[in-house]
Amino acid sequence: NTQLFCEAANTFSKTGKYCDAPRGTLAWNLFWDEEDKRCREGYTVAGVRITGEHYGYLNYARIKITIGEGKKARKYLGFPRFLDMDFYYFHELEQAMENGEGLITAKSRQKGFSFKSAWGCVYEYEFFRESLTIIAAFAGDYCEATMGMAVTMINHIDKYTDWSKRRLINERRSHLKSG
Repeated sequence: NTQLFCEAANTFSKTGKYCDAPRGTLAWNLFWDEEDKRCREGYTVAGVRITGEHYGYLNYARIKITIGEGKKARKYLGFPRFLDMDFYYFHELEQAMENGEGLITAKSRQKGFSFKSAWGCVYEYEFFRESLTIIAAFAGDYCEATMGMAVTMINHIDKYTDWSKRRLINERRSHLKSG
């Protein structure tokens, strides 16, 4: 039952919040300590383990999801579904990182890898002090799009979780524009 990996996202989808306890209470702090641990170390259900980055992606990344089919299809901001492809991708990514290696992925278009890349940036920013992430692409528009996805995810985390950080906001982001 892969929904067990997404309990935080499911709770948020139903209630508009991750934790019922008042901010700053013991219950609030215990909830966020456990979520932080799951995002850093991974999470195991019935002997199946997902990586910490995958857990965070499923429960805290906001991506555009399509609801409906054909002309009635609409895109909304929602949580990713649990996909076998992502399960293997995040495990390979974790193994590469542990070995000090990179990861090259061959894939077709429209598979959600821009959202996974944006989440990778957010994950490093949220969980690793003084991390550095660079978004690069042949065309600057792709960088802008991925950065926009990352900012949307960070804004969600800042608003609804205990992980909010003070940050400078550069509205122009002129240094990212191609030219």
